[in-house]
Amino acid sequence: KKTFLFFSGGLPTLPPHSREYHFVNQMMNWTEAQSYCREHFTDLVTIYNSNINQLLLSMAANIDYVWIGLYRDPWAPWSDNTTSTFTNWAPSDPNNYASAEYCGALNLMSGKWDDGFMKISSYFVENNASM
Repeated sequence: KKTFLFFSGGLPTLPPHSREYHFVNQMMNWTEAQSYCREHFTDLVTIYNSNINQLLLSMAANIDYVWIGLYRDPWAPWSDNTTSTFTNWAPSDPNNYASAEYCGALNLMSGKWDDGFMKISSYFVENNASM
């Protein structure tokens, strides 16, 4: 069983993108998490590089997975409509298991990305653009 999360809680920003990253300690499916992030912050997290990916790994202990802003094949653009060339998929992902995995999750144990079932509840990570 996968446990998912989304981020909201305030971590420092990382260049080149001025954003705060938040872990949200509530379980929601991907669509609910996206709506929550857009209402309270900016959007689900966009992972532009390995530094951001690494920062997110430090955000929550004892959590397996967190929703990130990736959705649908070909996995671009991100939820906030930006694009990034950085990827960090697990070796067998994205695999669209059962033709039903349309959103992205970060495995906090391995640091790798996984495609997941949109309706599964998980925690999540979001960003708040500092502009």
